Parts: sequence; C-alpha cells; structure tokens
Amino acid sequence: MKGSSRINFLFDPKKDWENFFYVIKNDKWGIPPEFKGLSENEIKKNIQFIHSQNFFRDYPKIIRENWEPFEKRFFKIIEKIFNKPIAHRKYKAYLTTMTRCPYFYKKNDPWFMISFYNSIPSIFMTIAHEIFHMQFHAYLGEKVRNMIGELKMDYLSEAITVIINEEFRDLFLSVQRDPSREKIRGFILNEWKKNKNLEEVVQKSIKYIKNKVKFHGEH
Repeated sequence: MKGSSRINFLFDPKKDWENFFYVIKNDKWGIPPEFKGLSENEIKKNIQFIHSQNFFRDYPKIIRENWEPFEKRFFKIIEKIFNKPIAHRKYKAYLTTMTRCPYFYKKNDPWFMISFYNSIPSIFMTIAHEIFHMQFHAYLGEKVRNMIGELKMDYLSEAITVIINEEFRDLFLSVQRDPSREKIRGFILNEWKKNKNLEEVVQKSIKYIKNKVKFHGEH
C-alpha cells in the first residue's frame, strides 16, 4: 500500500465500557491488579473517576508523542517480516482501563486496544503484537484457515508473534512471553532464525501443530 501507515491513538468511553463488561462476564480475566478484590460497583466507580481525569484523557497524546520516533521504522520491519506492504494506511488504538487488549480486524476499520495500566514499552509491544495479527490475517489468514481450521489458525496466529521478540528487541527493549505456547514458540523462533521466510515458517508450523499439538476433544 502506497504512503506511510499511521496509528491514531484515541479514547472512546463506550469501547472501554464494552471491554469492561466483557471482562466481568468472562471470569474477570483482564482486570488490572489495582482493581482485584473490589466489587463490580466499586470497579465501575473507579473507572468513572479515571475517565474524568485530564491525564487519562490526554494519555493518547502522550503515547503518540512517544510512539512518533518509532513509527516509520516499525512499519518497515513489519513489511520486511511479511515481505508484503502494510495492509492498511490507518489503524486505531483505543485506550482501555482493563489489561485485556482485544483487536478487531476489519478491512476498512482495523482497531485494537492498549491498556492504561501498562508501561510505554509494554504498550509498544502490544501495538506490535496486534498489528502483526492484522497483517497475518490480511495475507495468510484465509489460506491457513482453509488448511487447519479457525481454532488452530488462531493458535498459530498467537504463537507466531514470538517473531516480534526477535525483530523488535533493539527497537522496544521489551519482550512478550506466552507460557501456554512455549514449545511451539521455541520451534517457530528457531525456524525463523534459520531462514527468515515467513511463509516457509508458517508451513512448518502447520505441520508441527498437526503432529504435536493436541486440542480439546482431539485424541
């Protein structure tokens, strides 16, 4: 895609509340440690207070200022990993008071969330993680889905983000870990270091999943 891609950092209270209610209904995964032990109503009051603070409302601008020096180099690295142009010109990153940071891959309006409770380096890794997902879906998602199905595609999509740790180490000085996928992530990283061809790594990873990863209900 011609032209530079850009991330717009935003706050939308409606999206934050939607994320909160999802978290509450799903065993409270994604609630910040600061809210642990509080009732639902107490958490709501805390969120309302946070939303009212100027610092919170200005935080997207602060992130933008810190992100600006990295943006062009970041997108160049993503293009190099995929050997494809960035799939979108614009991405939206919405601030949330939860630690759950979902992404929504919409061809005309891709967006994801970043947590107010994460450090700036962690937010940058979230950005890399979510845009990596979207790039994966844009260029490889349908092909992989047809080969191994939705569940296993999602598993691979999460596992293969380990490449971020290798390629962005010098840029962000931070890494992401995923103990639940540690073995396949180790396999993917080793294959990536041998030959930085993402499509080949994906093919080998699909074989790995078929032969060595058991999913619920499989024998």
